[in-house]
Amino acid sequence: MRVYVKGQGAVSLTQKDFVASGGEGQVFAKGSTAFKIYTDPRKMIPLGKISDLANLTHPAIINPQKVVTDKAGLPIGYTMAYQPTAYSLCQLLPRAFRERQGLTPEQMAKLVQKLRDGVAHIHHRHVLIVDLNEMNFLVDRAFRNVYFIDVDSYQTLQYPATALMDSVRDRHMAPGDFTYLTDWFSFGIVSFQMFTGIHPFKGKHPKLKGFDARMKANISVFHPDVKVPRVVYPWDVIPESYRQWYTAVFDHGKRVPPPEDLQGSIIVTPTVRKISGTMNLDIKELMEFPDDIRGFWESYGSIVVATSGGVYLDQRLILDDAKPGCEITYTNRLNKPVLVQLDGEHPVQMTDLTNGQALDFGLSADQMMSTNGRVYLKNRDKILEVVFNEMGGEIITGVKLAGNVLPQATRLFEGGALQDLLGSTYVSLFPRPGATYQIHLEELDEYRVIEARYQPCTGRASGGGVLMVLGSKKGQYDRLIFRFDENMDHDLRVVEDVTPAGLNFTVLDSGVCVSLTESDQIELFSVRRGSSQTKVIDDQMLGGDMTLGCRGGQVAFSRGPRLFSMRMK
Repeated sequence: MRVYVKGQGAVSLTQKDFVASGGEGQVFAKGSTAFKIYTDPRKMIPLGKISDLANLTHPAIINPQKVVTDKAGLPIGYTMAYQPTAYSLCQLLPRAFRERQGLTPEQMAKLVQKLRDGVAHIHHRHVLIVDLNEMNFLVDRAFRNVYFIDVDSYQTLQYPATALMDSVRDRHMAPGDFTYLTDWFSFGIVSFQMFTGIHPFKGKHPKLKGFDARMKANISVFHPDVKVPRVVYPWDVIPESYRQWYTAVFDHGKRVPPPEDLQGSIIVTPTVRKISGTMNLDIKELMEFPDDIRGFWESYGSIVVATSGGVYLDQRLILDDAKPGCEITYTNRLNKPVLVQLDGEHPVQMTDLTNGQALDFGLSADQMMSTNGRVYLKNRDKILEVVFNEMGGEIITGVKLAGNVLPQATRLFEGGALQDLLGSTYVSLFPRPGATYQIHLEELDEYRVIEARYQPCTGRASGGGVLMVLGSKKGQYDRLIFRFDENMDHDLRVVEDVTPAGLNFTVLDSGVCVSLTESDQIELFSVRRGSSQTKVIDDQMLGGDMTLGCRGGQVAFSRGPRLFSMRMK
């Protein structure tokens, strides 16, 4: 596609430049510049509104810059700054993501302050955000900055807003009546989710259901009759000044701006919850570490545990400076565990955990993931599987091509890759070494994917495995469960309107998927496509603060600094 930038000239936009598509058009990027191109030029933002939005000078606000036209000079889009490696703010909400990435309550509080400062700047310039929801912000990979996107939807003095997500709409104001205070109400919803991981009007109330009833009655999660999942962070992660403001806004119906700063420090009191066996569950503690566990991997009886303080091999500290998001892979012949990390400008670091020695590896990557003891890297438009040769006791590193992708429209997740192919959602799955399947999942085309995870089944009951997706549609989060057979045909079950707690499941060699649901229940079901075998266990010991995995073909889970085994009686 050839387009023309006012004052700059012609630009050629190709598939390799494609980033994402939405309801109004497509986004492309070249270097540090993004191009929003409207599918229907009649929906192009008015040129006068671009001038109004130019008054927003805060560096975190990604506002329209130069007009883009077609060959005939008809405006069809605009340019803006591009943030290539940022997370969508909604990706930070699940607790599983935060703990895996080492995102602390203190860091989240600073991001809330950044968000508040940006909103205040916008109001000072007589502009309203209106659709202030968690989808319309980005956060950099270091978790230091919040960026404001979809700025073309803001309301200026001359141009009204037309969109508003239902989950952040103030039920105490007439529809279409937008003010600075309705923006601050929406900010309250989003910032509360940032602190705690739950919408302030979610959880279960014995009588009132849905946003309308709860908001109109001012019944938030603070109300004693509301039950919230254990995966939710305790309220003491919220600074005292904000807790008082949330109570005034959500429980007493007041409409006032939030505190100007986060007064007081955050002191999180650890929740002491003794884990032990019950009538339904046989639970045994296996190991304890000095710091909270971020991930654990097991192969042939040897276990690697990554904590916030280091990496352990069979409870022996090997490294004390592992980065959040590290992955573990194993060599083919001797089954040696290798730590893989991304550092700085994306060089890949590898360490032989049997001796703590660094391995030579000459490639960089912009993303990585692991599945069943294998690590995959994304290097621009290629996905590479890490492979090893063992010669004379030395480990020789290498890669082999696993697939080609659009470089800026692809995101790795555990077990696969998600790709927006000009508006169609494709997943690439890697069920075994050397095997790649690319599948168009039409069911995901209408969703914005927040998180995804695929785990193949490797036992005798093997099929293709289970893919779970947390997706957002019209302000509602759904969990989608795909089961694949050996031919990668699938079925689908959708769990609607869930708290975005994260995807917490494991697949056993026996062909059973064990999933910890948003309601603090264990759900067991067959991985076989078309099977109706399901069992639900409701037990007081269960909670979203447990992270499921496998050890020796059986269910294991971590909670805080401890690792446990679990068997259903």
